[in-house]
Amino acid sequence: MLQSRNQSSHEIFALLSVFEPIIQNLIREVGRKRAACCSLLLTMAAVFLGGYELEHKHLECPANWESDYLSEEGCDDTADKLCLSPSAWTDVLERFKLAWSFWELSKKDKAREYLVECYMRLLPDPVFHKDCGLVGDYRPALRLVLDSTWAMMRVECVVDQHDAVNLNKFVASVQPLSKLDEKQRAAVYAIRGCLAPDQDRQRWLRKSIKLSPGEGQWGYYLGWMLQEDRHGKKTPSKEELRLLRNAYKLRKDPDSILRLARSLIECGPSRLAEAEALVEEALTLYPDHPRALTNGANLLARLRENSPAVLRRMHHLYKRAQTIVGDRAFIHLKLAALCFMSGMKEEGDEHLNFAFDLNPSVCKIFVENTGMPIRLD
Repeated sequence: MLQSRNQSSHEIFALLSVFEPIIQNLIREVGRKRAACCSLLLTMAAVFLGGYELEHKHLECPANWESDYLSEEGCDDTADKLCLSPSAWTDVLERFKLAWSFWELSKKDKAREYLVECYMRLLPDPVFHKDCGLVGDYRPALRLVLDSTWAMMRVECVVDQHDAVNLNKFVASVQPLSKLDEKQRAAVYAIRGCLAPDQDRQRWLRKSIKLSPGEGQWGYYLGWMLQEDRHGKKTPSKEELRLLRNAYKLRKDPDSILRLARSLIECGPSRLAEAEALVEEALTLYPDHPRALTNGANLLARLRENSPAVLRRMHHLYKRAQTIVGDRAFIHLKLAALCFMSGMKEEGDEHLNFAFDLNPSVCKIFVENTGMPIRLD
C-alpha cells in the first residue's frame, strides 16, 4: 500500500530538484543492460522522490516478470508488421510488447499510446476486437496484465498525496492472479511466456498448457517456439507437430494453418502434399488476410521450384497484400527479392529504395536475416 512519510511539499520538491537527474540517468543506463533493473529503479525513484511505498509484487506485468524487450529497430520492424496479426488477440500482444519495449527505451508517450490501443481491443464493439474468440474468452487475464502494467507506468508520476491516493485505489482494484480461475491464469502465464527471455519461455508455456490443456493457442505458442529454435536445420519433433496440429484444429487462423504447413515442409518430401494442401486452404479461407497472402507466398517458394508461374503467383499475392494494407517496407522487400529472381533488377531496385525510405530499420533486419545486399548508408 501507499503510505506517506510525512514529508512536507517543499522537502519533496527539493529532493526532486537535486536527485531527479541522477536517478533518471541511472534508469537510462541500467535500462540499456537489464529491463528488470530499469523497472525496479523506476519504482525506487517514485518511492524516494514522492515519499511513498507501493506494494506492486502482486501485479502481473513485465516489470515484475523480468521480461525481454525489443530494440528500437525491433520496435520499428514489429510496428511495420502489425497488419499481419492473424487475430485481435495477437494484435493486442504485439502492441503490448511494443508498449513495454518503448517504456524500457524511455519513450514513455509511445508506450502509453500502445497500451491504450491494447485497452481499446477490449471494448465491447466488434469493430475493436473483430469478434475474436480469444479476446472474448480471456478478457479477465488481459485486463489483469494491462491494468498491472498501467499501474507500474503511473508509479513515477506520483508526486503528492492526491496522486498517491488515486494510484492506491487503482492498484487495489486490480484483481490478483490468485482470484482468477485456471483458464485465466493459464492465459496470463502464456502472455508471460511470450515476453520472457529465451531460456524461460518454454517453462511458462508448459505451465500454461498444464493448467489449460484444451486451449490450442498455448500449444501453438510452444509449437511455434520449438519450430523457431530449430532454425530450419532439424526435422520437426513429434511434440512440435502434435502441438501445431492441435492448434490447427482448435484455434484455426492464417498463422496456425501456415505454421503447420511450414513444419510439414521441413519433414521432407513425404509431407509436401499435405503442406501444399494447407497453404491452399489458408489462401482459400482467408483470401484478403495479409498474413495468409504473404506467408502463403513464402511457403510456395519452398514447396515448388521457382518457375516463372510460381514467381508470378507469389508476386500477385504480395501485390494483393499491398493493396489491402498499403505500403509496408517488408512487402516492398519481398517484391524486390522476387524482381531480382525474375531478372527485373531495375524494378527490384525501386522496391528496395521505397522500402528504405519507409523504414530503414526493417531493411536492416531483412538484410541480417537474408543476406540480401542493400545499402544502408
